[in-house]
Amino acid sequence: MKISSLQGIAFCIRKESLSLYTCDLRNSIKRVDPKLAIDISILDHPIELENAPQAVVAESLASGQTIFVARHQTKPIGYLSAATDRCWVGEVQDNLTVGPKEVYFFDAYTFTKFRGRRIYPALITHAAQYYKDRFYTRALIFTTATNTTSLRGIEQAGFGCYENINFHNLFGWKSWNHNRVNNDVQSRFCHEI
Repeated sequence: MKISSLQGIAFCIRKESLSLYTCDLRNSIKRVDPKLAIDISILDHPIELENAPQAVVAESLASGQTIFVARHQTKPIGYLSAATDRCWVGEVQDNLTVGPKEVYFFDAYTFTKFRGRRIYPALITHAAQYYKDRFYTRALIFTTATNTTSLRGIEQAGFGCYENINFHNLFGWKSWNHNRVNNDVQSRFCHEI
C-alpha cells in the first residue's frame, strides 16, 4: 500500500526542460539527404507503426493532423506528425495554439534499426517544404533539452532555437518559466494567452 502511494506521489512531481525550434519557411529549406534511399509520403489511412498503434494513428488522422511516413523498400521506417491548429504538448502539459500560417511538427520517430541514417532530419525538411509550398510562413518543432540526438537532427534540418521552457508540476500546481530569444513566432501555449 505504501509503495503505490509513493508511486502516486512521484507521478505528481514533474520537471521538464523543453527546447523550442523554428524555421522561417519564407527562406530556402535546407536539403538533408538520408544515408539510404527513402520515399516520404503523407499517410492517408491508419496503419500500425513502430511506437504508434493503429488506433493512435487513426485518432491523429481523424483530428486533422498530417502524418508524414518515410519508407524504405515500401516498408515504414519513420514518421512525423504535423498540426496547424491546436495540439497537446505532453512535456509541458498544455495545449499549443498554432498561429496563423504556422505548422507544428511533433511525434517524430525513426524505427530503431534505422537510426543514425538522417531519416529524422530528412522527414523534417520534407514536411517543411510541403508546408512552404502551401504558403505557410513558419514551422515549429520541440524536444526535451536532454535529447541530444533529436536536437542534432533538428539543427541539421536548419531549425534554430527560439525559446526554452522549464516546466514544473508539483501535485497539480503547474509553473512554466519561458526564456524566449525570438519573438517572431505567433504560436502560444494556452497558459500564455
